[in-house]
Amino acid sequence: MKEHPFQAWVEKTAKYSGVLACGVRLANQSVAIKSFDESIPEARLQEVLQCLAEVAFTLRNSQLGSSRLRWVFEHGQLQSARRLDGAIAVLAMNKDPNAAPAIEELFAEFLNTVSPAPEMPSLSVPETTEAGAAPDSGGVQ
Repeated sequence: MKEHPFQAWVEKTAKYSGVLACGVRLANQSVAIKSFDESIPEARLQEVLQCLAEVAFTLRNSQLGSSRLRWVFEHGQLQSARRLDGAIAVLAMNKDPNAAPAIEELFAEFLNTVSPAPEMPSLSVPETTEAGAAPDSGGVQ
């Protein structure tokens, strides 16, 4: 299985102060998730990413959308950023007041990362050979 295009970015977020967990959901619904705190299980973060995708879509269709959303709670916050290609990143943060520069740096990198185009299945039909015949080596006979 091929690594998620944002896996390195997800792993890198652990180095930043205040990050409890993060994840990225692509438009094709593939996800890369990492939790650095037991209070935020990865399965829960995956559910949050699904909900954020739905909220972002609804807001955008209602012409209320933005590429950045933030929810502040008593003990933490969720911050999300949406790319033009539909990818959404979320950072679950503690309430560290010094984390703002880290959030901006991480989201700037996320927004500027060039994501490879999704792989398309091969449309060519494989050549068949007769039973017992050697495959054609492409050489001149």
